Amino acid sequence: MSDFPEVFKVWAEFGKKQIQNARANLTRYNKKGSGSLYNKMDFRVDGDFEDGMSIVFTMPNYAKFVDIGVKGTKNEKKQKLTPLSQSLFNVNKTPTFKKSKKMIPPKSLISWIKSKGIKGRDEKGRFITHQSLSFAMAIAIHKRGLEGTEFFSRPLLKNMEQFKKDIADAFAKDVENYLKIEDK
Repeated sequence: MSDFPEVFKVWAEFGKKQIQNARANLTRYNKKGSGSLYNKMDFRVDGDFEDGMSIVFTMPNYAKFVDIGVKGTKNEKKQKLTPLSQSLFNVNKTPTFKKSKKMIPPKSLISWIKSKGIKGRDEKGRFITHQSLSFAMAIAIHKRGLEGTEFFSRPLLKNMEQFKKDIADAFAKDVENYLKIEDK
């Protein structure tokens, strides 16, 4: 990497830009929730120029469900599943809640409900507990599914186009600098 600092810099800028865009999309689509996904997204650049470089993005496992979506048991809407999403999250088809399978755990929704300040009411207008509301929401999610946001995959396409242009310029600059050093 020391021989090709500009190339490494472009890889790092690509990762930083991708994470920034993904976080901005989570905020834009109001999917920030408790901030867990937002805060746990990260990247690292692996390898070196001679052996091959790659970038690794890390995020919680449920990020693919936020990006792709999940089809519900009673939902007839088609979810978006692009070829990029398929390869990025290693899925062949849109994840689907099965009728015979359990719904998402209601406990996992309680902290989200509290962070959003949601107060549920019953049919008589009385407030219900967070546990009751989370159970009702879990049933609704199981039936209706979750719409995909493409918060990560959509900006990745745009950032990859810019990366292709930048990496060629960086390589040329590094080679030029390397040749200047060799001439001395």
